Order: sequence, then C-alpha cells, then structure tokens
Amino acid sequence: SSGINAENGKQWYQRRVRDGKECNGEGTCECGVCKCKENSGYSGRFCHICPYCDKCEDFLPCVKCLVGYVKEDGTKVEGRLLDDCPECYDRARSVEQTTLRAEEIDTRVCTHSVEDCDYIYFYKDDEDAKDSSRTILYVNQEPDCGPISVIWIIVGLILAIVLLGIIIICCWKCITMYKDKKEYNRFMEDMKKTKYSHTTSPLYNSPITKVENPIARKM
Repeated sequence: SSGINAENGKQWYQRRVRDGKECNGEGTCECGVCKCKENSGYSGRFCHICPYCDKCEDFLPCVKCLVGYVKEDGTKVEGRLLDDCPECYDRARSVEQTTLRAEEIDTRVCTHSVEDCDYIYFYKDDEDAKDSSRTILYVNQEPDCGPISVIWIIVGLILAIVLLGIIIICCWKCITMYKDKKEYNRFMEDMKKTKYSHTTSPLYNSPITKVENPIARKM
C-alpha cells in the first residue's frame, strides 16, 4: 500500500496534473496510485510521460499566456509574466527562456503564430525529476516574422528616393532665393549711391539746341 487512500490520492494528483483530469486522463486511480492504460504510450506516477506524443497543444495555453495571442474577433491580447501564468505550472515542471531558433533545435519544435510572426517552443522530459510533471518547457519569446517581402523593399526604396529628391529640390530653391535676395539688396544699395536720377542716363544728349540772339538781347 502507498499509505494514501483513494480520495486523498485524487485530491493530490488533481492539484498537480493538468486540467484536473484523473491520472492525466490516461489512467485510473486505484488506492491513490495511477494505473496507466495499456498501449496508451503514457507512463509515470501520474500517466503524464509520453515520449512519442505530440505535446504542442498541451503547452499552447502556457505559451499564449507568455507571448500573447489574437482573439477570434481580431483583438490582440498581450503576453504576461511567468508568475501570472498558472497555465504553465499546471503543465510543466519548469519554464525556461531560450534564444534558440528552429534550425538549432534537435527535438520536436512547436510554433505559435501571432500577427504573421511565429513564436517557437519545445519541451524535454527531465528523467531525474521526482515531481508530478517531468517536462521542461523552453520558450523563445523573440518572434520570428520571416523575411521582408521584396515588394515592400522596392516600395520603400522608391519612397526614399522620392523623399530625397524633394529634399534636394527644397534645398536648391532656398539657396536660389537667398542668392537672388542678396543680389537685389546689392543692386538697391548701388542705386542709392549714384549721383544721377534713375530716370536720366549720363549718356543722353537732348536733341534741342538753344541759341540766344545778341541783338535781341540789346533791344
């Protein structure tokens, strides 16, 4: 006998095994001990170990809590801290952050998509652990949004060239206006310094010649 009656045994493993299912849903409790189903592939104290099972869906609630997800109505839910995600500890012995990419992982890689970006995660069984759940979950919280589309690169280059052209034209226009204003002010200063009226040219000779008659002067 294990020293644990069936009722206490149920309460014990229901607190520690995901979703409160008796013996992880893969066995029955007999006198506080889980008896795993034959040929189910599950084993362990709580029928929670399955080396050949795909657990991506099992750990997805934890990953969603950590990195966020998008609801069916399109609303995005932001990720939370590990301490605020009980879904994680219901499913794994521990959760570790990793910076590994999919091509660097030698085990089953799971993905969770959020707005065209993928978050990868994977899991390993810790055979030395004595906890009710021996699985360690590794989550990369840096999204992989894939390569940038070539079309957007071309559009970006075109917009950059157009913007640069506008800036150059504006600079050239400002320089031209400054030079024109400077030349105009210099011209006006030169006009003020001249001794003749701006309406009379020094090279102008009047076509009218005035001749006085000396006889008429005596009379």
